[in-house]
Amino acid sequence: MTPALLLLALAQTSTTTADFGYLLVVTDAQGAIVRVDGRRVGRTPMPTLRLPVGEHEVEVEEIGYGRFVARVTIEKDAFSRIEAVVTPRAIPRISPAERLGIRTDQEGQGAPIITRTWFLALAGVVAAAVVATGFVLASGGDFVPEGELGNTSTRDWERF
Repeated sequence: MTPALLLLALAQTSTTTADFGYLLVVTDAQGAIVRVDGRRVGRTPMPTLRLPVGEHEVEVEEIGYGRFVARVTIEKDAFSRIEAVVTPRAIPRISPAERLGIRTDQEGQGAPIITRTWFLALAGVVAAAVVATGFVLASGGDFVPEGELGNTSTRDWERF
């Protein structure tokens, strides 16, 4: 056997031709992690994947979004497409009182008094009264109105 025929025979017996197909993963979450059969293959947007023929599990996951999982069957030399719809997770609403570490419930029953609207309104009225009293005390009682009735003697007041 000549060396060329020997090389040709070895090349035909040693190469195995695996069957492959193609998968395109499309999603609305940019930068999402894509895994195929548990193995990370990239981030979106990504090029078409070349996968062995058969069934595969595809996962798409992004922080702040839900997780998408699907099974796809890849056929020989065929293109498959998955549209992974991942919805944003709801961001919990935190009240100012909860940020301060004050626990409240939805109905306001059992909530601390400082979180109730009527208490905050009352505190505002008391604060305004304290400020007004401070102005009066700071003037020392020598407040004299300006104008027609100001700076007059007591007899002028008797006219009225």
